[in-house]
This record gives sequence, C-alpha cells and structure tokens, in this order.
Amino acid sequence: MRNLGIRYECLDVRDDFHAQLNKGDIDITVLWEDPDVQAMQDMDEMTSGDNVNVVQDDCNIEHHVHDFSNELGKCEKAQTHLMSEMRATLQDLGWTENIPELLNQVVHVRHPPPEVQRNGAAWKTVVAQKRTEVLQLRSQNMPENSNSKTIHSTANNQFVPDNVRVVKKSYLSSLFVSKEWQATIEDIYILFGLNQEQGRAFRIVVNHACDPDSEQLKMYIGGMAGTGKSQVLRALSEFFSQRKELYRLLILAPTGSAAALLGGSTYHSVLGINSDGDRPSNTLLSQLKSKLLGVQYIFLDEVSMLSCREMYLISARLARILNNPDTPFGGMNMIFAGDFAQLLPAIGGEHTSLYSRTVGRNPTSLYDQQAAIGKALWHQVTTVVILRQNMRQRTESVEDAQFREALTNMRYKACTAEDIAFLRSRVSSNLPNSLRPSINDARFRNISIITCLNLLKDEINRLGALRFAQESNQNLVDFFSIDTLPSEDVKDGSGASKKRCVRRKPCREFTEHDKIKPNIQKIIWEQPPCANTKLVPGKLSLCVGMPVMIRNNFAMELCMTKGQEGFVYAWQS
Repeated sequence: MRNLGIRYECLDVRDDFHAQLNKGDIDITVLWEDPDVQAMQDMDEMTSGDNVNVVQDDCNIEHHVHDFSNELGKCEKAQTHLMSEMRATLQDLGWTENIPELLNQVVHVRHPPPEVQRNGAAWKTVVAQKRTEVLQLRSQNMPENSNSKTIHSTANNQFVPDNVRVVKKSYLSSLFVSKEWQATIEDIYILFGLNQEQGRAFRIVVNHACDPDSEQLKMYIGGMAGTGKSQVLRALSEFFSQRKELYRLLILAPTGSAAALLGGSTYHSVLGINSDGDRPSNTLLSQLKSKLLGVQYIFLDEVSMLSCREMYLISARLARILNNPDTPFGGMNMIFAGDFAQLLPAIGGEHTSLYSRTVGRNPTSLYDQQAAIGKALWHQVTTVVILRQNMRQRTESVEDAQFREALTNMRYKACTAEDIAFLRSRVSSNLPNSLRPSINDARFRNISIITCLNLLKDEINRLGALRFAQESNQNLVDFFSIDTLPSEDVKDGSGASKKRCVRRKPCREFTEHDKIKPNIQKIIWEQPPCANTKLVPGKLSLCVGMPVMIRNNFAMELCMTKGQEGFVYAWQS
C-alpha cells in the first residue's frame, strides 16, 4: 500500500481476460495509446456544455450524425493549454522519465492468476455475505429481548417528564464514578495514552454509559487535525468491546472514506437518507430499525460537513425510526466530532453550515424551515470538549514548528508572510544542488498528487499510467466502454416534449436504434473521464500492479469505499 501515488479510476471491465488466459492466447503486452493523444475538455469544472447527458430535439440518432469540426472552441483551447502546462511541468521535473530503480519494491507485476474466479454478480454476493458477518459480529452479544423500543424508551433510564424528585445537596456537586468499571476505564486510559483533554471526553461518555439514570447525551468533541479525536473513539470502542456491548456504539460519517477510516458507515446508508429527504416506506423503515437494534450511542465524525438541513434530516429520521418524535434525535445519544475550520458542507458551503449567520433569517420555504430547525438542534449540543494539544506533531525541529504554525494560521485564513515564505520553500525543484525537495525524489515519486481540476488529474493519470507500464516493462491493456442511447421523454421550460439521450450500462440486447455510430463512439472513447458528469472513462488503460482507486461506496464495513486505494492484481469479465 505504499506505492499508491498514481490514481486511476477502475470501474467496469468488459473484456473476457480469464477465458483468453485459459486458452493460452492472451498477450498483456499490447500497445498503449499514443502519449500525444490529449484529453478534450473538463466539463465538470470549466463548462456546462455538451456532456454525456445531452438533450436532443429528436431521438433519431441518424439525424444527428454529421461531420465534426476540427476547430477547437475557446473553452477547449483553454483546457488543452492547462493540460499542456501540467504535462510540461512534470516533464521538466523529470517525473515522466522511465526510472525503474525508483519503482516501489512492493509492486508485484508477475504473480499467478487468482485461485477463485467469479463473475460480477457472484462477487457482489460474496461482499454482501462479508458485510453481514461484520454486522453480526457487532451484535453477537446483544441481549435476546433487546429492541429499539425498550432500549430507547424513557423508562429504561427511569426518567419521567414533569416529575420532581427530592435529592441531597451532594448529588448536584458529586461526580458519577462507576465502581464496577473504574479499573477498566483507567486501564484503557493508560493503554491509549490519552492526555487530559482526551481523557475528559472519554470519561464523560463512559460514565454516561455506566449510569442507569443518565439523561440524553448531546456532545461535541472539537479540535484541529491531529489532536486525537479518533483516538478518543478508539478508546470508546475498546471500552464497549470489553463490556461486550459493542452493539451500543454506532460510528457514522458523511463520506465513505471518512467512515472507512473509523470502521463505520455513512449516515446516508444506515439511516436511509437521500438528498431529497423523502419519507421512507414501511419496508425501508423496518430495515432501518433492524440496523439500529440495540444502538444507544451514535458517534458522527466530520460534523463540519453537515449542513443545517442535513442535521434536521438525521434528527427527523432517528425520531421516526425510534418512534419518539418529541425528542431531538429520537432520544438517541449523539456524539459529534470534527473541526469547523476544515471541511465545509459539499453543497452550499458556509451559507448552509451549522454556524451559518444566514440560516433561519427568512425561512419561507420548507427547505429553509428544515435548515432552521437543524440549526436549532445543533444549539442543543451543550456538552463540549475542545482538544488543543496536537498529538500528531510533537517533534521539536525548527521546520516542524514552522509547519505547525502555518497549519494553525491556515485554519483561520490568517497566514503570515513567514508562513507563505516557508510553504514556498517546499515547492518542488529539479535544479542541481538545490536545497528544496523534488517531486522526482524517490520518497516523493510515487505519492499522490492533489489537483484542483479534474482535467489536470486525468492528464497526470495518463502520464503516470504510461510511466508505470514502462518502468514495470509492461504494455497497457485498453478496456472500452459499451454505450447505448436509449431515449426517454422529458419536458423543457416551455412544456414542449423532447427526447433526452442518456448514457447507460447495457442491460439487454441492442437494437439498431440503440447503437452509437462508430465515429461517435470513437469520440466518446477518446474523451477523458472529466468530460462527463459521472467522471466515467470511455477507455480504461490498465496493467498488472498499477495503483488504482475505488470510485464507489461498495461496502463501508469492509473499507470498500470511494477513495480507497489498491493495485491491479488481475482482471476478468
């Protein structure tokens, strides 16, 4: 997993490699595409023009076959220029040169074929079975009579609304300590090396879990990256595991990658929430209840990525599932974690965030009213622990101190001239006797490269795939998409009926009407992945050992999520 610098989108493969391999007539050293072939355009970032989903006045594809102009448009010229600059930059730095000595030693390009051969449907079945095993392992110690109604009812913690009880004065000032589990708490505290701030957050949750009379917990654990929020979660998981009550803790996150790092799931999949916020059917509601069976605590990481409306949708869905509409989050104990100086909500940014100043000012629409309720729900989170000690960067070198200071200032958009000068000192340089690092150094050559535009990513992937094949003495194998254009009725703004041609995965026999003309299909194959809204490549070039990235959330519980990296072992249709 150390040679995962060059990322490529590995999606459906439609080439019967295994059948040819068994016949002995397979040759994986075919020619790769000409390196001078360049991507066409970046529809996702720079234009809203033609893409895979096109609206046409007539569904007759024959009518639209015409000669395409070779003259580049203004937008495409700009895109081609950007890609040329990226290519020239990498070539000047020597990043595209064939240097087999720098190829990571963990890459294995020669190994026997997989012992197990399955088709796509069979692999999906295996993944579903493994997911079921993981979920069953989490709930194996759950009491047989436990259900969401009894676990989340107010009778479980003996709390009765509008009921006044006389207590001793010492009750208000004393701290609850579980005598039975105090030794276990201290052992876990030492085992995970928690500092004072982390220990405070850890003890709040575990003491709450041991107290039978505790009220609903609505907690936030904050702090910049590296302060140990995930370490607190690991300690909590260990505590519930030693109590054989791991089923009581559910870990969620807004994205698949974040969920996989914590061993959890996305809140969309667990709670059945989509972007439209539709009401769940009775069947779906029953399935969601089974997922939350026995759960008493939800740890939701990366809370900064939640918008106000998403906070409302989570609370409303939990209230519906637990049949407790009068209590925030249905009475579920919620532990939020994250840093509001990091990632913003994907849609709306700061204007829809939990600290937005505009949400709730004029809630006239249903969407705005839901967002206002979500903001009010966030204000009910009153148990707060802020982690300040950076546990990830504790070295004392001068450069480390400068780096920490730059990161801290960057969080608040307050970088100083000294911070900028330090960051510029880390710009890659290939000049001889230069004190600055180079992207062509052995320690940097095979790391990931982050870009701001998809078209630059596609060009880096193309160059990196060619370089990897050369360094590993292989040829790239091209896999081509099979595209059809079934049409369906849509209406434009004037109400007139049109035909929308949609690129779909084929699921039946093709007719002459569905087939794409060869000249159009060739153009589709030559487009980079960024030329369509789904970032799907028309042509995928692979070789054994090449680093790849998963582009879909297949199974969060198995870390098969979007953004996870691996390498090509073999392929079959």
